[in-house]
Amino acid sequence: MRTKLLLTLITALFTVSASAEMRTWRDQESAKAINAELVAIKGDNIRLKMENGRFYTLPIARFHKDDQAYIKTWKEDMKDAAEDGEATSVAASDIRRSIRITPTEEKGESKREKIGDKGKKTTTSMKYDIRIDVARSAPTLKNVVVNYTIFKRTRSTNTKDKSSGDYRIVRVNGTQKFDTLKPGVPRNFKSDPVTTVDSREEIKEKKKKYEKRLSEEVMGIHAEVIVNGAKAIEVEEPSGLLRNVEKYN
Repeated sequence: MRTKLLLTLITALFTVSASAEMRTWRDQESAKAINAELVAIKGDNIRLKMENGRFYTLPIARFHKDDQAYIKTWKEDMKDAAEDGEATSVAASDIRRSIRITPTEEKGESKREKIGDKGKKTTTSMKYDIRIDVARSAPTLKNVVVNYTIFKRTRSTNTKDKSSGDYRIVRVNGTQKFDTLKPGVPRNFKSDPVTTVDSREEIKEKKKKYEKRLSEEVMGIHAEVIVNGAKAIEVEEPSGLLRNVEKYN
């Protein structure tokens, strides 16, 4: 009975994600193509992960018939995996509530140096301490993968060409794997370090002075936990991070 209930939840919710592949998807009407990974099926829609790490939920009907055939096969493969015990119903609310992931920003060394006569540059290193908690009432979780993306906003200006310096988003992606996570036993790991620069340099050319400026800052982190091939939870710190990133794309 318990097994049937879990399979029913998987079929009904279908928020599980497989170890899918990056592939080319084609729009039926516009014939435009995008490269993305299928991560979930939700009713008549699919959720795609783009190469830049962004996610989109789109209707199945808009895609080419070959893509729709791929979606159907992917869905059937997930059902077979569940029946063979290879997929975990982490989409079920009780399991999802039992996992918590908390990223905490840790600033490292800050280095200051001069550039020319009047210029200065400050370089700062930081990383995140990422903690995973599994409730004591939860089962032991196997094949756990944490995918994370740290977003950095950078802007450069130059008064010589009067450029205002549009913001640019830099993504630092990382992955951490665990064979097992035991209930009630927290696990921590450090993200890859991210370096930010704040510099100002004065340049003289033919009795004229120009200023070059570079300003960078870490916006936040987005992370998701994959358990045995199925996405359990995702978190962003601070709240609204991805929505804020959208403004600069």
